[in-house]
Amino acid sequence: MNSSLKPKRVYVTMLGRSVWAILNSYYCSLKYRDFQPNEIILLIEDKNTDALDELVAKTKSGLEIISSSSGIDPEIIDIRLPQLETEAKYEKIFLKTADYFLKKKEEWKQNDDIVALDITPGKKTLVAGTIFPINLADIEHVFYLNVKEAIPKPYMMIPHQYQIFNDFKKQVKRAMDEPKK
Repeated sequence: MNSSLKPKRVYVTMLGRSVWAILNSYYCSLKYRDFQPNEIILLIEDKNTDALDELVAKTKSGLEIISSSSGIDPEIIDIRLPQLETEAKYEKIFLKTADYFLKKKEEWKQNDDIVALDITPGKKTLVAGTIFPINLADIEHVFYLNVKEAIPKPYMMIPHQYQIFNDFKKQVKRAMDEPKK
């Protein structure tokens, strides 16, 4: 561990098709898993446009409101993957994401940071790009809010029977720890 830095709690999420997916899953991570981050990384795969800037601003505002209601004030960092420079100058978002995550994984490991990855809102290329470079020891949680029907409302306004909040890492660890029959 780098003794000059205090370990952070990092929440990584992705801007996909729905801002509600980001906000509702983040709410669940705070409420049901008590994962209170110092830093939120918002991965974005789309090209810069005024509409995207507005969507990012709304998303950050929602994350700030939810954080504030939980008594925390994490730094929110948006990473625009199309503009991200990689050593190999990858053009494909999947490869840029994997390259970015591989570097961040090493930084987090060096600092003993605790990382939660939320794959709920991510498009498949972003999810794959974040999952491939890691192993179970690299992160604390892999969150996924499974909603049977996409309802663009706050979590508490969606009937609970329509949604299940998963921590895939815990499920895998539990399955691996079960005695074999």
